[in-house]
Amino acid sequence: MSPPPVIGEATTCDSLGLQSEVTKITNTQSPGATTGGLGRVLGIEPLSSTLRFCLSRFRRFPMPSTHHGILIHVVFSTKQRFKLLHKDWRDDLFGYMGGIAEKHKSIALRSGGMEDHVHLLLKIHPGFAISDTVKLIKGNSSKWINENRKINARFEWQRGYGAFSVSESMSDTVKHYIEHQEEHHHETSFEDEYISFLKKHKIEYDPRYVFDDEHVG
Repeated sequence: MSPPPVIGEATTCDSLGLQSEVTKITNTQSPGATTGGLGRVLGIEPLSSTLRFCLSRFRRFPMPSTHHGILIHVVFSTKQRFKLLHKDWRDDLFGYMGGIAEKHKSIALRSGGMEDHVHLLLKIHPGFAISDTVKLIKGNSSKWINENRKINARFEWQRGYGAFSVSESMSDTVKHYIEHQEEHHHETSFEDEYISFLKKHKIEYDPRYVFDDEHVG
């Protein structure tokens, strides 16, 4: 029997074309899976000493895991801030937005708003750009409103949006804020609320285009 290859020699697991397959399989197998069992999954029996070495090596050194917890408070309004989001179907809209967010592996932790704007607290996935996830939510939700004839005109969102980072320690505060939008807007307009977010997060803006631009902070 030939000895197992030494790291650095010409014959390596990668050169055999096994690295991606072995990594994929070992990441899905139970921790107690045997090298022989992995060989059967790969359809390679009997195992040569080289292949057995490759499989056992990947079992000892699994690929590192990726962990993330990125919270974003997203805010956007209807076009020209028209008061079109009626209370009798607004919760259905928020639920639909949460389902759309899942297509980008995001989770809507809280959603709310008023007749003219929406707040979403999202746990986003780093594999998708914030702008793409917001675009997906806005595009599909406006389509939902129009296809279900929720208003007697063509519905559109504002062109831009705000996306503000949230620490885990502040997530409950943001959830409470979103849940109590009606209380908050007894005294504060959406325009004032939105600009206060920009100032709080030290985001520069042009007052002429503040509701047409993307603001991320």
